[in-house]
Amino acid sequence: MEESELRERVAKRIALYRKNCGMTQLELAEKINYSDKSVSKWERGDGMPDTFVLYQLAELFGVTVDALLYEDVEPSKTPDDAEKSHDRLRRLAKTLLLVGVVWLFGTVLYFIMNLAVNIFSVDIHNTELIFLYCLPFSCIVLIIFTKLWWNPLSCFFSVSGLVWTAPLSVYCTFSRYDTKNMFLICAVLQILAVFWFVMRYYHPAKKEK
Repeated sequence: MEESELRERVAKRIALYRKNCGMTQLELAEKINYSDKSVSKWERGDGMPDTFVLYQLAELFGVTVDALLYEDVEPSKTPDDAEKSHDRLRRLAKTLLLVGVVWLFGTVLYFIMNLAVNIFSVDIHNTELIFLYCLPFSCIVLIIFTKLWWNPLSCFFSVSGLVWTAPLSVYCTFSRYDTKNMFLICAVLQILAVFWFVMRYYHPAKKEK
């Protein structure tokens, strides 16, 4: 067997099992203490992991080393793949449920405020702003759950949403005043969020072979 043929075969198997496990190249690289560039190189067939790394990959994927080397070994999902899929669905459902609770509370509050205006003649203006305030509160919920369960990029987008929707709510509430300058603060906070994301989650190249 030619070396290039073996590299191409292993490349396909690594990519297949990695996707079956729901991992990105970066996530796989971090688990075996290599760089994502190495994983990308292996999956392109430009290189091949050594014997120990093949053993690590097989153990991580829940298969044998033969499954990575030979085409006659049928690829299959890891034993706990279905459980992981169900777990992701449960987490997504819980996240959406909590976001829904925020909007339900906002709707109830909107109803109560309008009731007070119509029955008790309470002077409340722009009750619709309640729904605008639901946006930053939804972002807070998303920040909590993306930090716990989801990937760093999801958390970054949730933080960015809070950075812009919270000041927007304040701006619309006090639109009679000159509060446009607060969006300059938003821009600065967004830049800080980008720096935070890069410093927190960017990992310099580890071992590369």
